[in-house]
Amino acid sequence: MILNRSRAILLVLTLLVTLFVTNAQESNDFQIDDFVVTDTITLDLVIAPENSGGYLAPNGSRLALLNQRTFCFYTLPDGIETFCYQLTDRKLPQADTVKWSPDSRYITFTDHNALALFQDSDIWVIDSIDGSATNLTQDDFDGDLRFDPIEGPGVFIDLQPAWIDNTTIAFVRYAYSAEVNDFLTAELYAVAVDGGQANLIHAIAESTQRMDVLYLDWLEGTRQYAFNQFEYTADPRLYQWFLADDDEHTTDTLLIDTDRDSRAARTTMIDIAPNGEAVLHYNAQLLATADLPGSPQDSMAAVTRASDLTTLFIDPDRKVTEAGWAPDGDGLIYTVLVEPDAGLFVTHAAGESGRMILPGQFRGTTSTHMQPLQWASNGSVLITDTDNRLILVQMGAK
Repeated sequence: MILNRSRAILLVLTLLVTLFVTNAQESNDFQIDDFVVTDTITLDLVIAPENSGGYLAPNGSRLALLNQRTFCFYTLPDGIETFCYQLTDRKLPQADTVKWSPDSRYITFTDHNALALFQDSDIWVIDSIDGSATNLTQDDFDGDLRFDPIEGPGVFIDLQPAWIDNTTIAFVRYAYSAEVNDFLTAELYAVAVDGGQANLIHAIAESTQRMDVLYLDWLEGTRQYAFNQFEYTADPRLYQWFLADDDEHTTDTLLIDTDRDSRAARTTMIDIAPNGEAVLHYNAQLLATADLPGSPQDSMAAVTRASDLTTLFIDPDRKVTEAGWAPDGDGLIYTVLVEPDAGLFVTHAAGESGRMILPGQFRGTTSTHMQPLQWASNGSVLITDTDNRLILVQMGAK
């Protein structure tokens, strides 16, 4: 009896030690300091100069490639094409609106550029498993917003899709009003990937006129989102970026300025960290400058903390060009183009000097470089080289 009891105690202790070691190993698998490059695979795929992009699925198992009006899908790491889908000549998918669903099954995007080309835009989804493509917000208008007659009430400009969860997409909508013969202020809507009517989340209270909210990001699985609002008719003009949380009923100002050359006015990409603790943003106007920026406001890529709304350098010692969050949000990966530090880097957190993991001149994966770098949960990262070839970087623990 005593022997059996001793064996039972020994068994329990063994199980506890095993669980502790296993948990420690799993935790260490995601520590920035432990990551090293284990392989680089140059895919036989190139990003074209215009309206093109490569998009890594969140789990690293697939890749979507856009070239003008055609999407093709590939398995990874072998790069085998599974299928392609081409939109009609009247559509032009916007490279910087393409986003994978959290479960790595769907991509969503807008099918035209309402901002620059004045074409009606809708929200689409493509299923990477069955190859189907669906216009989720098809309305009663599909033409030029300047010259074609608009009759409605069922006419909408739909922009900036962002995933709420695996099967629901949030987006910005401007509804046409025949009564005022114009589009109304911005509203947040949601639509399911299997179609059906889009549902109003709520009006965007900060919107005061048509087309003043142009960008949106949503933290999957939460009610936290980021957006801009530009008051073009104000004197002086006002450029604002917000971080909102509908559960907490808060809306914090991330960036605000009246100068048309300011970071607030020039920012064209915003990305909430997976842990919700900070926001990454790009100022594309600063991409061509070679000098080390004097402040985070003058950096191509910078981060604003949600806790105190402080904007930080990603790396205070280097000129960061593009960046992306670690899968859990605890750290960033980023590129440096200026020698002698040109390479791919990782850092624990914004504001800390990072560690080079791969030397070379690398860029992001869209033709306009207005998406964050993509770091998948399996340790894969997608970048391009100086010839615009897609490179899959595989990382593992030391």
